[in-house]
Amino acid sequence: MTVLSILPRQRAAVLEAAREIFARRGFTEASLGDIATRAGLAPVRMPLHFKNKKALFDAVVDEVLAEALAGLEAAVGAAWTPAEKMQTFIEARQGLAERMVRQLRITPRALRDILPLVEPRLAAPRAREVVLLAAIFEEGRAQGTFDVRDTRAAARALAMGLQHVECALLRFGLPPGALSRP
Repeated sequence: MTVLSILPRQRAAVLEAAREIFARRGFTEASLGDIATRAGLAPVRMPLHFKNKKALFDAVVDEVLAEALAGLEAAVGAAWTPAEKMQTFIEARQGLAERMVRQLRITPRALRDILPLVEPRLAAPRAREVVLLAAIFEEGRAQGTFDVRDTRAAARALAMGLQHVECALLRFGLPPGALSRP
């Protein structure tokens, strides 16, 4: 079956409906028919736009991650000094998962269902975070702010540390404000 190109407004409607339904019901309980109906499309047309439910889910995850990463990069880009950039990165990154969960209105049950499906989609965004952190460390080293020999290793270590804390909090229950400042 050939996947047809989808009009931008239809695609946006489908992705928005999918965000809502995946967040409310989780991946397993969500159906392409319910998503199509919510988006204003005939359910029989969904397979023409997305190969299957996993492909639609991947598109939703990629969109949410791209938006979140763009916000993180913009926040860091607005800071002036390497120290301010690092502080901004850490503060913005700490609250990223919590904001995404809140924005998507994901129930704890749906979150447990969705997390294993999201993990494979995180490689590219995580690599972008490491590149951003390495650039901050390099700028800071050049200006004498940071005394770091291997900026890439330091960036990977910091990024992995933040990711592990975030994953643990998400897996074991995320109390409001756990990842961000009040």
